[in-house]
Amino acid sequence: HNRLTSLHDAFIGLTALRYLFLYSNALTSVGNGTTFIDLMALETLTLNNNAIALDEGAGVFSGLTALYSLQLANNSLAEVHNGSFSGLATLQQLDLNNNTITRVANGSFTGLATLQELFLHDNLLTAVPDNLGPVSAAFRVLALQNNRFVRFSPVVLGRLDRIQDVYLSPNPIVCTRISANGTITCSACTLGYTFNHTAMTC
Repeated sequence: HNRLTSLHDAFIGLTALRYLFLYSNALTSVGNGTTFIDLMALETLTLNNNAIALDEGAGVFSGLTALYSLQLANNSLAEVHNGSFSGLATLQQLDLNNNTITRVANGSFTGLATLQELFLHDNLLTAVPDNLGPVSAAFRVLALQNNRFVRFSPVVLGRLDRIQDVYLSPNPIVCTRISANGTITCSACTLGYTFNHTAMTC
């Protein structure tokens, strides 16, 4: 609650820092790729409750080679750009909930080889991006509830079925069902949608 507006050169030399909490400030940017360059031991970065748009392009989190958890909930993200999280090879948890995200670009999560949990709930997405899930072999939780989904393609459905926990309710979904013989059918869904790993049920 310090009302910080800039992180320019704030962390130079802090090579042993493991946890950094910057929530509830007035940040609109995380810098141009040099802000965190010395934080090679950082495991948790919490940036919730700011006004960050993350429009700087690829490499803004350069240097965070040990990062385990990145929290960006309640910010001003409208789009997840290609390469926004490049270099975060050890990331296991990414929280983007409660933004105004309408689009996730292809390649947004490329390189996140250890990602296990992705939280995109409470945004403005109308379609599950084709490049979502399973992002990595360890990927197990995908939270998409409280968006504006209306349809799932069979390709996306097949990918979601390989994830341990997928949260989708409530969304105004027109659901796609796959029967035992592989037949695909669609029908109108009510709110309170669930996903049970083998079929979509309404």
